[in-house]
Amino acid sequence: MNLSLLFDSTGETSSFSGVQLPLTNAPIRFAKFCIRFGASLPSAISSYLLPRKPQIPQEIIDLIIDELGRDQEDLRCRSALRDCALVCRSFRPRTAMYIFETVQITQHRWKRDSHLKLYQRFEVLLEILEGNPSLGPLIHGFDIDAWTETRVEAQVHFWWRENAAIPLIFKYTNSIQRFRICEHNLHFPVSWEALPKDMAASFEAIIASPSLRKFHILNFEDFPVYLLNSTGIVDVTFSCTKCRVNVSDVRPNVFGLIPQPRISPSFICRGKLKRQRL
Repeated sequence: MNLSLLFDSTGETSSFSGVQLPLTNAPIRFAKFCIRFGASLPSAISSYLLPRKPQIPQEIIDLIIDELGRDQEDLRCRSALRDCALVCRSFRPRTAMYIFETVQITQHRWKRDSHLKLYQRFEVLLEILEGNPSLGPLIHGFDIDAWTETRVEAQVHFWWRENAAIPLIFKYTNSIQRFRICEHNLHFPVSWEALPKDMAASFEAIIASPSLRKFHILNFEDFPVYLLNSTGIVDVTFSCTKCRVNVSDVRPNVFGLIPQPRISPSFICRGKLKRQRL
């Protein structure tokens, strides 16, 4: 840095930001000055010597991020959103709206020990939400896609294994509008009654949530249809799913409310109602 810029025309002293710097031993005193005032000096000098760069209005930045967020099917747009979230702190609130809008927990069919990795993904998600509680209300879609391997021992199946992370995760997510739970191995239907109590209670709480609008369930048995009573769901998809209707579950308004949701027949492989006698 050229120190002469900091001194007046007399060459004796210079006044910069209200601080007097004698010319004698100027480099040493200037170094001590920098140490004393820390990082505030370079920024002050740069603002004093250099013209301010034009700034893009935040409204324009938001429009650019919105455009990227509308086309997340494009890998380049998704990558650009993540880059925006990392490059500038002021970009994070807007990008987080799109990055965390839908959470997909997926089990890959052909990968070894994929059932364990599916279990671990919930634990990782819980760590993220615990460290960033503000992300929970941004999650509007939650998808669970499992592929159960029939050769794996039953006690380690995802649907039958206790998962302490699931109830805690859904305590952070109170704005879910779309919920999808799918078992893609059609040779292994999942019984709702066999789910661990904490897992079933968490799923039922989401279904009963007033914010939920769309629900899709694939390859389940004994689904308690009364859960659809008094909900705000407007779009229901039952794929390869058998529902359970108990007489004890029936209330005067249950069957009046069940037909209200819009069923998506194009996705339904088989839908059955199984009535049980008392």
